Amino acid sequence: MTDLSLDPEELKQGGVSMFAASDGLYEDFKQVASEGGALAGSVDTGAFSGVGEVAQAVERWEGAIVPGLRGRVEELGAFLAVYAVQHVDLDAMTAEMFTQYADPEVFPVEPGSRTTPAPELP
Repeated sequence: MTDLSLDPEELKQGGVSMFAASDGLYEDFKQVASEGGALAGSVDTGAFSGVGEVAQAVERWEGAIVPGLRGRVEELGAFLAVYAVQHVDLDAMTAEMFTQYADPEVFPVEPGSRTTPAPELP
C-alpha cells in the first residue's frame, strides 16, 4: 500500500492558523476602513483628485471583498480541522484504491517506495 499519511497535529495547526488569519484580516481591515472612511473629509486634495475613489474602494473591500476572503480562509480552516481527525481512514482508503485502480504505466509508484523524508520547511 502507498503511504499517503500526513501528521494530524500539523493539519490541526494549519486549521487553527487559518482561523487566526481570518481574525487578523478582519482586525487589520477594520483599521484601514476606519482611516479610509475618514480620509475623504480630512484631506486637502489639492492636485490629487482620487481621494473619493480611494474611499469608495475601501468601502467595497470592507463590504464585499474582505468578507469573501475571510469565508474562504475559514472554509480551508474547517476542512483542515475535519481532515486532521479523519485523514488516517481516508489515507488508508485512498492508498488502497490507488494501488487497485491506478495505471502503473502512468503512476509508477511502488508501495513503500517513499524512503526519503520530506525536506524541512523554513
